[in-house]
Amino acid sequence: MLKHTPGPWRIAAFSGSGFHIFSGGEPNTGRQVALVESTYSIEHAYHEGDANSRLVAAAPEMIELLKMFKAGIDCGELPVHESLADWTNRLITKIKGEK
Repeated sequence: MLKHTPGPWRIAAFSGSGFHIFSGGEPNTGRQVALVESTYSIEHAYHEGDANSRLVAAAPEMIELLKMFKAGIDCGELPVHESLADWTNRLITKIKGEK
């Protein structure tokens, strides 16, 4: 069982230190789950921070998709190449913090 803060996560604000990511779907609700450091004064760093924060904010949805994908593989409803099934299992294990 995953023990991360439930989604959805959203990028709530940019401050001088970076992009703040909060749980909850509505503004001013939930709690901060991450801060993706960035700087507004360096354009490429700002855009990279923006892209990284969108990736982090999508994490809860990505793990749900992976779990559904794995369930389809495990029950035989979704035939995939063995290496893709192995990759999916390794990624889920990594996200769970298991060895």
